[in-house]
Amino acid sequence: MPNVPPLVLVKSGDHGVPGFFLVHGMGGTALDTFPIGTRIRWPGNIYSVQGRGLDPSTSPDDRIEDMAQAAADAIIQHQPAGPYYLAGISWGGMVMLEAALRLIENGQRVALLAFLDTYPHPRLWPIRCWLGVAFRRTWRHLAALMRLRFGEMVSQLALLPVKAANSLRYRTGAPVRLESFRPLPPALGQARAAYALAVARYRPRPFPAPIIFIEAGRHGPFPTDPAFVWGRLGQRLELHRIPCEHGEMFTTHAGETADCLSRCLERA
Repeated sequence: MPNVPPLVLVKSGDHGVPGFFLVHGMGGTALDTFPIGTRIRWPGNIYSVQGRGLDPSTSPDDRIEDMAQAAADAIIQHQPAGPYYLAGISWGGMVMLEAALRLIENGQRVALLAFLDTYPHPRLWPIRCWLGVAFRRTWRHLAALMRLRFGEMVSQLALLPVKAANSLRYRTGAPVRLESFRPLPPALGQARAAYALAVARYRPRPFPAPIIFIEAGRHGPFPTDPAFVWGRLGQRLELHRIPCEHGEMFTTHAGETADCLSRCLERA
């Protein structure tokens, strides 16, 4: 695979206007940001920040701080001065949070920071959030099993101990086994395993302004109240909701997510 640049142009605009920078989620690529990025209304260029490790010349980072420094360096190299407009998809929001803090520490202005359904590692959630998610996930798994034929049900039940062990390892902050990502291409599997470890290690630092938080209304694997989780970590959120599942925010409902983000950008 050829070298992958740290910034990928998603949508062309006026070079005299500050750019908008978006980072993909866990173990993904810049391509994951295109469904949203191409729909955002913004007069300047829109870029996706690509994580390292997708070509032989680099290896994936396993610390959010290192990912954020690489992102901040790429953004500054392209646009030496603010204001900066930043957003992160899912766990990528934590990379942008740390990158934004580093830009501010260097005397730059961050005019907007947006999380697209971003949550810290479950070990940092209040216990009631963790229990609520565990209950919803268990109920969904049981409902899905009841719809299967007997032979398929037996096969799925046989996998439950492995899935439960992997889930427990992740939720307690233990390193995620690379075998968990075998369906992915090797480079993406290694990147996702490194990112999972990075998220488990990272404790977010408070941001000095409200963060735009666009959440999936059907919460699935995440808590029902992002402000309750993030407030414990010193963050202030401006909440917006898209009526869909987490993954649908970036695929089938990408247009709605982009519209919401565009309105926030216009106000900023």
